[in-house]
Amino acid sequence: MNIIGLGKAGCKIAQSFEQYTQYTTYYIDTKNSYGEIKNFIKVKEQPKHEDYEKNYKPLKKLKEISGETTLILAGSGNISGVVLRILEQLREEKITVLYIKPDMSTVSEEAIVKEKIVFGILQQYARSNLIQRLYIVSNVRLEAVLGTVSIVDYWDNINKVVANTYHMLNVFENT
Repeated sequence: MNIIGLGKAGCKIAQSFEQYTQYTTYYIDTKNSYGEIKNFIKVKEQPKHEDYEKNYKPLKKLKEISGETTLILAGSGNISGVVLRILEQLREEKITVLYIKPDMSTVSEEAIVKEKIVFGILQQYARSNLIQRLYIVSNVRLEAVLGTVSIVDYWDNINKVVANTYHMLNVFENT
């Protein structure tokens, strides 16, 4: 199974899947700030959210991907504007989207608009069977489940819970 992290949040969660041998992990972002990773795919940084879709050039490395694929992203960042093009490029594969819903009380008005656009489009894709599944993970709910979390390890803990939970869903589904 393939895991594709899109943007900072998606890539950080994708890194948590590195511990499992069942996954081939890919990272798509404007710069590699994730250390030594094997399958990094650089996307040219764009000034606006919609420019990522307008100025998209097909990613050669995505042609290597075959089989079940999970795309992980949060919709509030600029790079989430490229998600439709990536899904279009992967349309022959079984695609699941793991969507990270941010705490809306902590993001800007602009990020709220981006999030609503991306989330709405992904819902339409799920309703139209253009993607196999859409899992929605709320950071607010996840934090409540975790209870007391150190500020120092906050995002690492959240990302590990997302990865471990999704991995166990796959284990149970394939058992």
